[in-house]
Amino acid sequence: MMIREMSEYDIRDMIQHTHLGRLAYVLDNRPFIIPLSFRFSGGSLYSFTTDGQKTEALRKNDAVCILFDHIESRTNWRTVVLNGHYREIDRDDEKNAIVALMASEPTWWEPAYIKTVAKDGHERKLEPIFFRIDIESATGHQTG
Repeated sequence: MMIREMSEYDIRDMIQHTHLGRLAYVLDNRPFIIPLSFRFSGGSLYSFTTDGQKTEALRKNDAVCILFDHIESRTNWRTVVLNGHYREIDRDDEKNAIVALMASEPTWWEPAYIKTVAKDGHERKLEPIFFRIDIESATGHQTG
């Protein structure tokens, strides 16, 4: 088995076709990582979520890391790591464009459209917070 660095073209191709990533952020000096659906367009990633711990953290520290991977076996895999910055979207036309972009993939999944009950029993509001990740750097590796 040989591991090689991915080209910029291969990295872009992977993030255009791998819509579920893992978003890493820091809150109170503790790292967190969560799965989240993204769409890549115009050099940025787009998504939405509900208000909560992650939005609180990202408003304080907008630096993020996102992992995309595709693993078929221990000898056949690809992984991309992106670093960037979180930016909330407020304009309605941009929010509508993000919904359309997300819905363009028939398997999209997003908890912002699903009732969520917190540990204390209260339901979180279903008011999506739209955002983009401005990509600062990207690296990728794959076998083969």
